[in-house]
Amino acid sequence: MTGTTVAKREAVQELVAVLDRPDYRRQLADMLPPKVSLDTFVRHGKLAIQRQPELLDADRASLFLALVQGAASGLLPDGRESVLVVQKVKGKDTVQWRSMIGGIRKIAAEHGITLAASVIHANDTFTYSKMPPRLEHSPTALGAEKGDVLGAYAVALDDTGRIICPPVVMDVVEIERVRATSRSATGEYSPWVKWWDRMACKTVARRLFTEMPLADQAREQIERAVADVDTGEVVEASAEVPALANLPEIDPAADDGEVVEAEIVNEGGQTVIA
Repeated sequence: MTGTTVAKREAVQELVAVLDRPDYRRQLADMLPPKVSLDTFVRHGKLAIQRQPELLDADRASLFLALVQGAASGLLPDGRESVLVVQKVKGKDTVQWRSMIGGIRKIAAEHGITLAASVIHANDTFTYSKMPPRLEHSPTALGAEKGDVLGAYAVALDDTGRIICPPVVMDVVEIERVRATSRSATGEYSPWVKWWDRMACKTVARRLFTEMPLADQAREQIERAVADVDTGEVVEASAEVPALANLPEIDPAADDGEVVEAEIVNEGGQTVIA
């Protein structure tokens, strides 16, 4: 084990320890909706830190602020419901919270809506109608050549399976136009780079929500969850989270190409990186 690996392991331990600070846990608990367990959210936050080495070198305050923003949405930072992304903000590596299509589906389901979203390949069978609302999608058979991605769609159904509003369908050009507005669109750790299909589905789903007949409370919750909030000025933003005061300053050695693999476990109430 090299010195750099040890330094990174210690950095992970220090970051994880912040999530166990009573003042920070209270901050998260205050933001989380009642249906989401604090312990579950914190566990996924720890795993995100362990699994994403790029978070170690990003601004510390922005990381913990991003987790607070994620807690407010009620979505877990597990890569399916939401994700932590590193991007440059005024020359500084800054952590941003982003919802994902899995999180949007989850919130829609809480309001009795089944949200279907998928990319469309050239060899799929796909037809749709805006009025009357109708959509049919038969993906290419397993093992067959799918062809190029042509676009993506999102459609919402009630508990009887009825389509409740016109489906949203966008081609690749339209989706890329939306992508171009994202500051993290081309960054090394951008979800657009890692999971283009998921982000395309999120794009059409967000547009679908503007068409859906929703109660005000449901609309507010969904809009809050799907909004991409930029941390901006980290120093100013972190003032909104008192628990971020006096964060540990961690400066791991330069990367030597090794990734720290570890498992987060609890021993006698203490968090241990094994």
